[in-house]
Amino acid sequence: MDKDTFKEGVWIQIGNYILRNLDGSVTKHGSTFKSKSRSRFYNKVLDRLADARLNNTINSTFVDKLYNLEEYILEDFIMRRSMNRGYDDYKSDTDLMVNLMNQGKKVGIEPSEGTTFFYAKTKEGYKLKETIKNIEEIDITYYWDTVSNLLKKFGLEDYVKKKPPLTMLDKKQQSLAEWI
Repeated sequence: MDKDTFKEGVWIQIGNYILRNLDGSVTKHGSTFKSKSRSRFYNKVLDRLADARLNNTINSTFVDKLYNLEEYILEDFIMRRSMNRGYDDYKSDTDLMVNLMNQGKKVGIEPSEGTTFFYAKTKEGYKLKETIKNIEEIDITYYWDTVSNLLKKFGLEDYVKKKPPLTMLDKKQQSLAEWI
């Protein structure tokens, strides 16, 4: 980094930073930006946050849009995890992989080393993509917390919203104005 020349940068945490290069392109360094198992949702929020942080355009309207989960489709919430050993080598019944392998067997996916499972966090727990019928099953609080945690990583604790509104958690709920 000592030899690199860049216009500006943002330090996130040890080993994680964003640089705007002299040509205007953005370079991201660190594990915060590199995990292949993360969902598109995570990456979209992260990219928007990184751009806004570099451009100094973070405000409450911007953060409200990050928290607006209605802007995303079911596919955005899908994560992936691959088996790195054989089925019988997983010992704990509480291991996410064991759960995914057992669900996979029920839908015809034969688990073996190298098998990749696509899943999302739903209100009922982690479920394979093949078993999720619609976006209404997604665990809003889990993904809401993902936004909050990324805001914290960027040092933006003042913008963190503690809990999603009840009308977001339960679509049958109405705001007071709607009820009247």
